Amino acid sequence: MVMVGITAYDQIARLFAPSAVDFTGSPSNEQRFSCQGKVYCSEMNSCEEARFYLRECPGTKMDGDGDGIPCEKQWCTGW
Repeated sequence: MVMVGITAYDQIARLFAPSAVDFTGSPSNEQRFSCQGKVYCSEMNSCEEARFYLRECPGTKMDGDGDGIPCEKQWCTGW
């Protein structure tokens, strides 16, 4: 009887246990992008890349109105 209880508890505990997190998944922005001298929105491939460049790379010309949102007409629409 005790063994049945232990087995049942073990099975229930596995159902509600949190799943393992995969920390080797997609790389962070810092790993995907690097400052390579891009300055203009026309050189970007996504809003995410434009935000990285505006935040991390000196000399970018992607935020004409100075509101902190780069490439509003090309990539970062709908902000």
